Amino acid sequence: MLNFMVATTKKDLIDCISLNFEKIYLEFEKVSDDLILKKDLVGHLAGTKITVRDELCYLIGWGELVLKWYKIGSDGETVIMPEENFKWNNLGLLAEKFYLDYDNISYENLLKKFKLVVSKILKLVNSLSTEELFRVGYFSWNYEKWGFGRMIEINTSSPYKSNRSKIRKFLKENL
Repeated sequence: MLNFMVATTKKDLIDCISLNFEKIYLEFEKVSDDLILKKDLVGHLAGTKITVRDELCYLIGWGELVLKWYKIGSDGETVIMPEENFKWNNLGLLAEKFYLDYDNISYENLLKKFKLVVSKILKLVNSLSTEELFRVGYFSWNYEKWGFGRMIEINTSSPYKSNRSKIRKFLKENL
């Protein structure tokens, strides 16, 4: 089934991102104003609870980070992964940074921003060859274990799919 696979081609990656984005976006649209700020979702930092709004900020943050990696790497600059002042073993703190990064943006505008970020990611994927996307080591700045396409998938379609379950459960319990 499409949304359970690991993408190995550009088409697979585009399809996975598009399908899982459409599904989670519909869930985000269902959240009423009175539930947007209810801290009832399992947070990204152990022992914390977050809001639906925080979850949306998290997904936007990772999408923008993927775009940033590519831009910085393409400009020949040093890419710090996952992000400056963060290590792979403290991603919960990075998630909390994402919540704060978008704190002054309305939920409606966050939805628009999410759509725009995904559009930019799809445009980037379309612009790259299969080799650029999937050959490990093609980009010297990329994480050493996977090709850039896998890094894109890990930070877009995969969390869209898993976090959709959190949003659906939240809606079921609160409607």
